[in-house]
Amino acid sequence: MAMTNPTGAVPLELLGSVSPYFVLELEDQSDDSLIPASSFANRSQSEELAAAIDRVQRGIGAGERWIAASILYRRIAYRLTSIYAGSIALGGAPPDLGAEVLRLSVRERGPLRLVARQVVPLNRDAAWERLTRDHLDPLAEAIRGQVRIARRLLEGNLASSLMSSLRTLARAGRVDLDVVISEGWANPDRCRSFGSWVERRGELCYARSTCCGYERLSTSHRCQDCSLDFRPIRQRANELDGRAVR
Repeated sequence: MAMTNPTGAVPLELLGSVSPYFVLELEDQSDDSLIPASSFANRSQSEELAAAIDRVQRGIGAGERWIAASILYRRIAYRLTSIYAGSIALGGAPPDLGAEVLRLSVRERGPLRLVARQVVPLNRDAAWERLTRDHLDPLAEAIRGQVRIARRLLEGNLASSLMSSLRTLARAGRVDLDVVISEGWANPDRCRSFGSWVERRGELCYARSTCCGYERLSTSHRCQDCSLDFRPIRQRANELDGRAVR
C-alpha cells in the first residue's frame, strides 16, 4: 500500500455537512445490520450480493434484474467517489476505501450506510486505486457473475458517480465546477471515454455516453446525465470542434 499523507486528515465532519451521500461513519461493533463490503466484492460469496440486488429491485420496482444490479453498483460507486472527491475538495486527504476496511447496509431506497473499520488517509493516487482496483473492480466482476450486464455499462456508472459528486460539491458551494473538472484527480484516465462536460442552458453539465438502465423503469425519470437527453448536445459540440466540451 502507498504511504499515507502525514500532513492531511480525512475531513469526516465536513463531509457530513455536504450531503448524506458523503457521510463516512466510524465502525460500531454492536451494529449487526452491517455487512462486510468484501463479501459483496467476492464472487465466491454470492448470497449477500444476490440479496442486495433483490432489495434494490424491490425498492425501484425493476422488472429486469440487471437494472437493479446496475443501480446497486452506481449507489455504491457514488458513495465511494463522493467521499473520495469530497475529502480532496474540502482540503483534506481521501481515506482508504478498499472493500476489506468497510462495512455497509443496503436499503431499498436512499443512500446506503457506509462504515469504516478504521480511517486511514492516503494520497490521491493511492486512494483512487484502492476504491477502484480493490473495491469497485471486484464488485463489478461479482455483479457480472450474477447477472448479464456489460462491463462498459458499469464503468460508465463509475464515471457518472464521480462526476455527480463534483456537481453536488459545486451546488453546495464547496468547489468551482469549471475549475475542478480540469484537475487530474477529478478526471481520471479510465473515466474519460464515458462522458463529457457540456454546456446546456448556460449550465455546465456532465453527459454520459452509456445508460445505466434507470430510464427503462416505468415509474422513473431519466438521470440528470442520461446519454439519451444529451445526445443532440454532444453532437453539436463535436461539430463545433469541442468548443462546448470540457
